[in-house]
Amino acid sequence: MKDRRKNPGYSSYTPQLFMSQLDVEEYGLLQEKLYKFPGIYIQNRTERQYKYPNMGLILGYVGIVDKNKMDADPYYTRTDYVGKSGIELSHEEDLRGEKGVEVLLRDAHGRVQGKYRDGEFDKSPVSGRDLTLAIDINLQAYGEYLMQNKIGSIIMIEPKTGEILCMVAAPSYDPSILTGKNFSQNYLQLEQDPYKPLINRAVSGLYPPGSTFKPSQGLIFLEEGIITPDTRYSCFGGYPPLGGRPA
Repeated sequence: MKDRRKNPGYSSYTPQLFMSQLDVEEYGLLQEKLYKFPGIYIQNRTERQYKYPNMGLILGYVGIVDKNKMDADPYYTRTDYVGKSGIELSHEEDLRGEKGVEVLLRDAHGRVQGKYRDGEFDKSPVSGRDLTLAIDINLQAYGEYLMQNKIGSIIMIEPKTGEILCMVAAPSYDPSILTGKNFSQNYLQLEQDPYKPLINRAVSGLYPPGSTFKPSQGLIFLEEGIITPDTRYSCFGGYPPLGGRPA
């Protein structure tokens, strides 16, 4: 804790993190013994909870902010959470809200002596914004069920609005495993998985479109007058440059 190379922010006058992500047993044991250790206290903090084991790659995950992020954005301080992937990353500024401010008076040893000017400059925190997605959780869950033990993706779009109703990428993961005390262990397992469950193949994979591209091309040709509804092309299931039979 006192090694400034490992803990650059160490000061004997400011609070230091001793343990994090306590489970119920650790919390209970420590709570019983706190009276023996003046100056040590337990501080609560929020943690993501998920109602469904789906949408891991869509939602993404949060983790402890790194030095590069802190240098780039003064909003963050050590031990802050920040979005690392998915919606958590792309909408980080919407979800994080605004921090509260409490200006305190301290003595030469860093001990709190009270509020500065009776809290005149204090500021209450503001919760992050709520986000509503177009994803249909039932469709999403069914799509993930169909893609079990497979590699690929499924995307369903509402044609009238362009809303994404379902975005399945397989393999994926339960978002709840990337929270809490076992985050590092679970993340390492996902990262080392040869099937790459951390890659969202629905948006990050590069695949040849194949015949699914023909309807859009056909509509463009019709609109430009290049072909008519009666135009026909033969297809013998091959592509000449790759050794297939010519059309």
